[in-house]
Amino acid sequence: MRESESKSISVLTRGIRIRVPTTLTVGSTANVTYLEYPLGIVPIGTEPSGFFGGGNRQTLPVKVVSVSNGISTLEITSKFSNFSDNQLMQKLDDGSFGVFNGVKAIYYKN
Repeated sequence: MRESESKSISVLTRGIRIRVPTTLTVGSTANVTYLEYPLGIVPIGTEPSGFFGGGNRQTLPVKVVSVSNGISTLEITSKFSNFSDNQLMQKLDDGSFGVFNGVKAIYYKN
């Protein structure tokens, strides 16, 4: 048997990506809001205790990584894995954008 030097490799994986139907500047940064059980997702009174109006709110940093055909792709730059990748947001009545995955939601306000 022969001894050899130990080596290690660090790999930085990309974060979850979300698409927004608006043109943003590539390389710019912003924040999105993650929320579980926001109003309107489930009938009032059926959400878990303490989640009325939403719970587990998190402000997540994002970076615009690309823009194509008027749709910007945002990448969450923190360690966050509670949402499906590559979801397309919808424009909401108040002008903000939202995407929903079961009882989870992510909102972006330009």
